[in-house]
Amino acid sequence: MTCPACTAEMPETDAFCEECGVALAPAANGCPKCGAAKDDEGFCAACGFRDITPAQDRIAIEISSHFAGVTDRGRRHSSNEDFLVLSETARHRVMVVCDGVSSSQDAMLASKAAAEAAASSIAAGRSMQQAVADALAAVVKLPAPLTDTDPPSTTLVAARIKGARVEIAWAGDSRAYWISAGGSRQLTVDDSWLNDMIASGQMSTKEAMASKNAHAITKWLGRDVGELEASFLEFEMPGPGVLLLCSDGLWNYAQQLKDIEDLLGTPTQALSTAHKLVDYANARGGVDNITAALWINQ
Repeated sequence: MTCPACTAEMPETDAFCEECGVALAPAANGCPKCGAAKDDEGFCAACGFRDITPAQDRIAIEISSHFAGVTDRGRRHSSNEDFLVLSETARHRVMVVCDGVSSSQDAMLASKAAAEAAASSIAAGRSMQQAVADALAAVVKLPAPLTDTDPPSTTLVAARIKGARVEIAWAGDSRAYWISAGGSRQLTVDDSWLNDMIASGQMSTKEAMASKNAHAITKWLGRDVGELEASFLEFEMPGPGVLLLCSDGLWNYAQQLKDIEDLLGTPTQALSTAHKLVDYANARGGVDNITAALWINQ
């Protein structure tokens, strides 16, 4: 079976995940970590795990019924290190999702600085390349951390929508998807150790997925990144569909394109759909911060 929290493969006979400790078959209404009873506030009486996300840990942005997003702390992290910016001008719409690298210092500050700088640059009509450069500069300018190791860092995926034309930039493993009955695509390619191993032929997909380095990213925004080579693409929306930007807190629970298609269905309300995606990830463990932003093209 597959662990609902960390997606590790486990024998069918196991009661708990060997990787993260989550109960693989918790009692009805019990703690998803150990199976014991929870109190009225969602705390487990046995292990202390909290099985609800307080309202203040979730931030929703709604620009219109077709344009909205939600970012959520999840169930395991003490704070939300993701950051979401959505904006709309007379000329275009802007979407930015940043996921602070949890192993870095002040990851929350990094994601906020990068997202706001990129969104401001895109809204001002600058190129996507300049927007990434501005986002990187904003992260580098953050106050020096306590030590020189693991300075503030974040991933980034950003989109500018102008009519049917979409420009996308990314660094890291936050993703952009186009979901449509006429043909869906994962638009971005993760900057990850796993993809590097598979592309180079050094490992099979199965071997790379089994490694502890499978989710390690190879590109990010931070003062230790050196010369950043972000990725860019332009995409023409062929008709009705959904442009989805999200952090890995969502797609780790829906790793195949078909999984994302099934989750989205044919949405008509962006905000309620974003809440549904976040709820889906939380229901499966919510081991990471979760962000989902949607533009519904009709």
